[in-house]
Amino acid sequence: MPILRQRKKDPIKRAKQRLILLVVFFFIGFSAISFRLADLTLVNMKEPEQLELSEQVQNIKEDFDGFRAPIIDARNEPLALSLPLKSLYADTKYIKKPKEDAKALKKLFPSLNQQKLEKKLASGNRFVWIKRHLSPNEQYEVNRLGIPGLNFKDEYKRFYPQKNTTAHITGYTGFDNFGLSGVERAYNERLMTDKTPLKLTIDHKLQHVTKNALETAIKDFTAIGGAALIMDAKTGAVKAMVSLPDFDPHSPGDAKPEERFNRATLGVFEMGSTFKIFSSAAALEFANIQMTDKFDCRKPLKYGRFRIHDFHAQERIMTVPEIFMHSSNIGHALMAEKVGTERFKKFFNKLGFFEKPEFDIKEVGHPLVPNPWRDINTVTASYGHGIAITPIQLVAGAAAMVNGGHKVKPHLIAQKTIDEKNDDQHIHKENILISTKTSDQIRQMLRLTSVEGTGKKADVQGYMVGGKTGTAEKNEGGRYDRKSLISSFLGVFPMDDPQFILYVMVDEPKGNQSSYGYATGGWVAAPAVKTIVSRMTSLLGMPPKSIETINNFDSNMAAYAIYQKNKPQTD
Repeated sequence: MPILRQRKKDPIKRAKQRLILLVVFFFIGFSAISFRLADLTLVNMKEPEQLELSEQVQNIKEDFDGFRAPIIDARNEPLALSLPLKSLYADTKYIKKPKEDAKALKKLFPSLNQQKLEKKLASGNRFVWIKRHLSPNEQYEVNRLGIPGLNFKDEYKRFYPQKNTTAHITGYTGFDNFGLSGVERAYNERLMTDKTPLKLTIDHKLQHVTKNALETAIKDFTAIGGAALIMDAKTGAVKAMVSLPDFDPHSPGDAKPEERFNRATLGVFEMGSTFKIFSSAAALEFANIQMTDKFDCRKPLKYGRFRIHDFHAQERIMTVPEIFMHSSNIGHALMAEKVGTERFKKFFNKLGFFEKPEFDIKEVGHPLVPNPWRDINTVTASYGHGIAITPIQLVAGAAAMVNGGHKVKPHLIAQKTIDEKNDDQHIHKENILISTKTSDQIRQMLRLTSVEGTGKKADVQGYMVGGKTGTAEKNEGGRYDRKSLISSFLGVFPMDDPQFILYVMVDEPKGNQSSYGYATGGWVAAPAVKTIVSRMTSLLGMPPKSIETINNFDSNMAAYAIYQKNKPQTD
């Protein structure tokens, strides 16, 4: 019987087969990825407002002459204007020397591609764009060329007098004068069809003051960026909103992604100890906790594999005002346990921390909330970890904590209908977040923090500033990085009748010699808030309060009396 042997395969042939198989697998994988990308970019990214915009554009495009209504600030100063300019086009039927004419135009406009221009001029088309938005001098030089077939079309170009300073607010438009970001995008149809100015709540002078103070903090502490806000504590009107780094709205295409990114509304951050404003309010409002109640903060708390420590460890039993003033994580965790997870979650939900906030621009981030929310999440959220929100949400929530307890809606647009104004005067029951008593207690503790605690560097003589520091480690890949901090300060003034909420956040600051190496909110952001308050009170004509008035307010605070009675005695 013949022996059957397996025939050896040709190694070259075998390699070819493997190569073919590899190519097939790559093709299938690439096709799947391409399909998914197309699905994400072409379908899922078309949110309802984008679909509406597309339909809206089709409806009004024919009647649109390129002129957009001005955007003005609270002082009626222009933030965005449409300027008439000439744009150059060619009727190539009359172009007899495309090569020579392209060369002449290239000399006049060096940014043009001569080869592409020559093809355009030789195309025979009756209309081809050459250069958009010429200056008067450029128009004069084109006329001097004397080239038949070159003509000018009247167009409008958007101009932003404040340049970078309000770029994240106004946004910008494209060559077709359709809004692409900011107010320009959100109110695109209004600005295209109604030629009357669109007035904002922004005060350009406060905007400059805020930007300068934030720039200084970023520079002094070698940070990568930051955000700052000023809001009316009673109405939610945004008076200033800055995100750095920023960009020139006249040339947004030259900006880097991090420059176009609006940290104030789109950035989602763990806010650290500024959240203790809300957990303290919950404890006082819902858990029947009194300001005089004491909690044992001598040792770190253990929750399974987690341990909760204090950064400014006092290692003693403390009252509620002391816990707040010394920013004790342990104390706030213990109070949150008293509130309970269900009541705590319900309160945060009413504050608007679980949903993407409604605002007058589209660039708004969605909060990152634990799901499912367990008891440990209640504990960590009490001191600002494990939940991330936008600065605009934080400031709006803080406004309710100090204005008597009523929820405010942050907004940029100043114009309101009569119905909306009447509606504002009636505070609905569901919009009452805490009682006036709790609100008063929160104000006292904020003031105590600026007088005796971590917020001393924010206090301005004569203006009764209160506030809360915040220092949070950034979560990188599921782990907290001690060297990457979000350092912030939320300020309120005047504390006897709060008018303004201020927030300064500095992203990844580095300690310096003046801060003894610290990069916490009290060292980094509190001085910036002090600078803003000092300058804005002068701009707004707010006179300082007398020393007697301030001393009377401070000495009559229950929180201050409790602190004085219980603070450790020093030799």
